[in-house]
Amino acid sequence: MVGFIRSLVGDSAAQRYRKVYDFEGANFVCTQEQLSVINLGKADDLITQQHILLRMLVEEGNAFELPNGFRVPSDVVVSLDHDSRELLELPEVWTGSIKVDFKGTTGRTSFAVDVEASYPGGQFTHAYQLKGPVIRFSEGKQYLLSGTQLEVFEAFEKHKESAHSEYDNLVVVAAFQHAQDNGVHIELGHFEKLKIHTPESVSVEAELDANGNLILTPQLGQDATHEEMQRVLGQLREGSSSLRVKDEIILIDEKKMAGIQEILRNRVVTKDKLEDFYRNPTAFIDGSLVNLELGFSARVRGAARFRHAYFGETDESGIDWFGRQFAAVNVHSVSKVLEAIEDEEQLQAFETVVHEARATGADEVEFNGKVVDISNEEQVRSAINDLRNRGFANNDIEDDRNEGEDSRDLPESEEDTTPVVVDIALNDDDLETPSEVVERQLHDVYVPEEQLCWDNYQRKPYLHQIYGVRWLLGLASQEDGLGGGLLADDMGLGKTFMSLAAIEHLYREWEEQGKTVKPCLIVAPLSLLQNWKDEVGKTFHKSPFKDIVILQSDADLNKFRVSGVETRNQKIDDEEAAIRYSLKVGDGFITDRLDVPKRLVITTYQTLRDYQFSLCAIDWAVVAFDEAQNTKNPNALQTRAAKGLKAEFRLLATGTPVENSLADFWCLMDTACPGFLGSYQEFRERYVTPILRAAGDEVEEIRARVGRTLRDTVGALMLRRLKEDNLDGLPQKHLYVGVRNSEWEYLEPLSSVMSGEQLNSYDSVLQVTAESEQNVALAGLQQLRDISLHPRLLLGGRLEVPAGRALNELMAESGKFRSLLSLLKDIQSRNEKAIIFCVNKRLQVFLSVALARAFGLPPLSIINGDVKGVAKTSGGVTRKSLIETFESKPGFNLIVMSPVAAGVGLTVVGANNVIHLERHWNPAKEAQATDRVYRIGQTKDVHVYIPIVSHPELVSFDENLHQLLSKKTLLRDAVVTPEQVKPDPEGFTRTTFRDAKIITSDDLKHIDWQQFEALVAEVFAHHWRPKSVELTASGSDHGADAVLELDEGIALLQCKYTSGGIYSGYNAVKEVHGARVAYENALNKRVSKLVFVTNASRLGPETRKVAKDYGVEIISGGDLGQMIDEAHIPFSKILARLHLKRMKI
Repeated sequence: MVGFIRSLVGDSAAQRYRKVYDFEGANFVCTQEQLSVINLGKADDLITQQHILLRMLVEEGNAFELPNGFRVPSDVVVSLDHDSRELLELPEVWTGSIKVDFKGTTGRTSFAVDVEASYPGGQFTHAYQLKGPVIRFSEGKQYLLSGTQLEVFEAFEKHKESAHSEYDNLVVVAAFQHAQDNGVHIELGHFEKLKIHTPESVSVEAELDANGNLILTPQLGQDATHEEMQRVLGQLREGSSSLRVKDEIILIDEKKMAGIQEILRNRVVTKDKLEDFYRNPTAFIDGSLVNLELGFSARVRGAARFRHAYFGETDESGIDWFGRQFAAVNVHSVSKVLEAIEDEEQLQAFETVVHEARATGADEVEFNGKVVDISNEEQVRSAINDLRNRGFANNDIEDDRNEGEDSRDLPESEEDTTPVVVDIALNDDDLETPSEVVERQLHDVYVPEEQLCWDNYQRKPYLHQIYGVRWLLGLASQEDGLGGGLLADDMGLGKTFMSLAAIEHLYREWEEQGKTVKPCLIVAPLSLLQNWKDEVGKTFHKSPFKDIVILQSDADLNKFRVSGVETRNQKIDDEEAAIRYSLKVGDGFITDRLDVPKRLVITTYQTLRDYQFSLCAIDWAVVAFDEAQNTKNPNALQTRAAKGLKAEFRLLATGTPVENSLADFWCLMDTACPGFLGSYQEFRERYVTPILRAAGDEVEEIRARVGRTLRDTVGALMLRRLKEDNLDGLPQKHLYVGVRNSEWEYLEPLSSVMSGEQLNSYDSVLQVTAESEQNVALAGLQQLRDISLHPRLLLGGRLEVPAGRALNELMAESGKFRSLLSLLKDIQSRNEKAIIFCVNKRLQVFLSVALARAFGLPPLSIINGDVKGVAKTSGGVTRKSLIETFESKPGFNLIVMSPVAAGVGLTVVGANNVIHLERHWNPAKEAQATDRVYRIGQTKDVHVYIPIVSHPELVSFDENLHQLLSKKTLLRDAVVTPEQVKPDPEGFTRTTFRDAKIITSDDLKHIDWQQFEALVAEVFAHHWRPKSVELTASGSDHGADAVLELDEGIALLQCKYTSGGIYSGYNAVKEVHGARVAYENALNKRVSKLVFVTNASRLGPETRKVAKDYGVEIISGGDLGQMIDEAHIPFSKILARLHLKRMKI
């Protein structure tokens, strides 16, 4: 790759961007004629690839477009990677040294700094010149600075222009010290020993005195101890610029001094005010001056330690405004709290809470309503390990290691109330049908269609949108309703239109009733603010809103702001809260107020978080949350603020109501309809725990069943329609893939087989990974991913872009690229447009040039970075302008995108072909990328293509990844958790075991359920010495996972693997008992043994009784572990067993 770049840049005749350095950075310029040739796709390789790289920097917000080129700021230039520096022909990085000579003392204005730089020969000199990111010694000797070197020279230049106050002088010395700490060769003379510290913020350290009062001390991130700081606070005077503590000087600017004085003025919190202070510290200290968001660095001498809380008690509004709770309560030891933990899932939740609390420096944490001391990390770790080893104090589960001792039974109703362990046949097909319960409830909610009026609309809505508006109006008009709903339609079905239409109809109804029409609030990601404003103009002939305000820093926020971020500037006087509002809210601002009737306010989740007091004080008509998954974390400040907004109706709109776990869904519903799903702990017990307690082969089925139950519970409070429902207004979507036996349609041109260098590279990675003594599986996966795209991408390589036949030969080295070219030629013949999705930036640049050359196009646009929410300048390169340019070209055209960048805010209905060349691990991300094309406004059938490259002998990376990604994760009318997949290609497993590794009972936690079945088969083969052993085929096992032929007959094994150590086992026993008849009839042999095998240590109390009645032997927990340890089964046997043909009856 480097050789290729050098061959390009070494050609003196090649066209290239000319570089001009100035104090702002590097300017890359060319002539208008050259620019025209580049845009036509007819320029030389070098200038074309330079142009593409610079355009990528612009799109990512790291460069600016000029009429004749680009400007790249100095800090961006010095941070470019090696490949980019080579391609842009930047100077080599300077490896010289800096020598600093200080004259005078820092307390005097005569203090001077002299900086010399070492010439390439090693001699220090003053004869250098700085030009932005470049240091120049002579016309032929110039070098690129590193990021830290740039900071040194910028600090030096700034000091020369300063007043040379003590603060200015210390700042420049501190900058030199920081550079030295970061590896810059710099000589500092006598300042080597003196440490100068520049605090990022002022925080608080707290200590109880003998009288129980809390004493506050400024915390500046210094090395000095608390006692040392106490002794020198008297040095501080108004106008002081530094504080000396032993050999450390702390720099203090005006803002830091104001924060310090704020703490000192309120230094003593009397004993009777402690609880108020703990609950709301910003009521005592101005949060705009002192950083209280990270909590306190509190000295542990009593009950004043910082406690990190997650689901603690809240105030009357139900909101913990600052994400933390403080109270004077009893502190429990970790061992005492762990006694109440009943299962692995609760223990993992506790570990997560402890981990997150420690990240904030907390010594205490709230869990299950108790405050826990976690200050001793080793003690906490030991207590957790002990609990896992001895088992949980669970009232619902019997421990098989104490079979004859005081076992406690599950309640008789357990099997009736928990859909996991009841004796019910699980049926995937039933889950595919619509829920009659939900359908009835929705029908009862819809307002009559004749109540709708579309006269003010610029277009007629689609049928599904009419139903959506009827649903919203029905929920909003219910007198005994819960005041909210979740619009969870698939992406691209017009949730924005439906939301605006519902608001317009509500406004009209309220005006007819003579009611005051309140303002509305839209909360959305930054990239969608302008979309919402534009949609109002596109939807209505006459806007229903008085005006539209975009409450964001680049737009209208400053017009309505009177002070800073609200969560930092609250006070309490005389024990009463006097909330300080930072926005112009209320009658006092007359016409300047934000909250005027019929106004539409559009803001971001960050602005909601920062100005939550003002926004929560307003009586809104409707609050709509777009991309509402931004409120899925109940501990995020923006979620707390969202829950506190007052509105007649709260609408949450999201195409992905569950992104990571069902806890996401609870939080969304708790915002839309507070309390409807109960507390989180109640919700978790009913819907989450059954999934966690399921055996490995049951998880998907149980997740679907629990999701269906949850969907029925939510009923008409959620509306979800999928594009697959063939909704009116959408064309067909066709899915094609290059592998057979898939739910997708097989398309032969998408299928290819590795050969040549691609096959050799793939096999080499498999071999190296298998033989390595180190854990290199993750690196190996990435290498297989790169090779599957093109072998030259291996180990960070760059693809060349040769001309003519050489380009075709290069493309032919990759089976996937051969498929891509064939596919694109077909799309070109149809005169259509296509989006190519890939993540690898090296691949993106190659495709931009190579495909442009192959199809006679200008260099393809690449979209990677974050879109700007509100444009600051006109004419700049943004995602929107790149897409408009792409769509405006008649006929065939191509664009390259990252699936990550295509998450929200993009509509590209000008294209109707989607090619997922490099796939994202998360199927939701891939679906979101496809939905940029398949959405309302698309007029052509959409074609989605997945090229697959296969291995001639093994299951390839592409094949495994497709199998995992294509699993159905969203069942109709169910709330199901989609999983981000981790591929397991041939030659790799989720373990790091080598083939010769002897599997022990301790290794069970590192294998999956399929490997568990194979291991069990090998273990029983070792102990029983059967005539034959076979695993059964999935989907037709009739209740047995392994069949062993013994002298006295057939043994059937039912295997259940669980990651939590807890399993009911009731159904498993009945399954293996029911398998007897099927196998006796099929094999014409008597079944002499029925065995249920599980790694779970505890089973349901009825399980052993049922097993005894049915003649089923149970091998579980410690008994199984002993058998495994005695068998000495190598991992290679497990892998071999999984590749053998399975029994099918």
